[in-house]
Amino acid sequence: LNICVRQLRMFLDGAAESNSVPWTALNYLGAEINYGGRVTDRWDKRTLSTILQDFYTKRILTKNHRFAGNDAYAIPADGELEDYLAAINSFPMYEPPTMFGLHDNAEITVGINESQAMFESLLALQPRTSTLGSSTTQIIMKLCQDLLEQLPPNLDAAVAAKLHPHSQMQSLNTVLKHEVTHYNKLLSVIRKSLKDLMLALEGLIVMSTVLEETGASLYVNQVPKLW
Repeated sequence: LNICVRQLRMFLDGAAESNSVPWTALNYLGAEINYGGRVTDRWDKRTLSTILQDFYTKRILTKNHRFAGNDAYAIPADGELEDYLAAINSFPMYEPPTMFGLHDNAEITVGINESQAMFESLLALQPRTSTLGSSTTQIIMKLCQDLLEQLPPNLDAAVAAKLHPHSQMQSLNTVLKHEVTHYNKLLSVIRKSLKDLMLALEGLIVMSTVLEETGASLYVNQVPKLW
């Protein structure tokens, strides 16, 4: 950010003599070099360049220009240094998603992700001992046994295909076939991971990283990432 500010000042000082501001060059320096050097994905770099085009543009020199159409981010009128500082300090503490070309629902997504991360951290800080005297291994083994007993058997794809045969007039039958396949795959993964986890806890097979993460998630009542 400091480099972008210095470059902006340097180009503006030079614009006083040439009477033109190199907006394209400023955008390139900010999007492709200063910030772009830290962005590896080409679509993210393109998004960054597009966002900066709302700031590096001659439209900001027009009267009553507003960034992203937001009245809270209006260009201040000509005045003294104190007037500009007062205008900057009046900006909202948190920028709305529209300032970055995002939908308002992006703020909801950020809130959900932050809450999820906070609760995951709190669960990770929970002690790994039980007040009933059971060890972590015993608790996970009991959870695996209970889940295996509650887990339903795989759906019979042949019966589903017979009751709902593929037809061009019934497109939902194709969707049903795909869902049955995905559901059976999920049940198989859950069943196998639970059995493997029990064997690993008994020392009969190697405890892999995936199985260890599955057991840790079950212990804190979370859905394992493998599922």
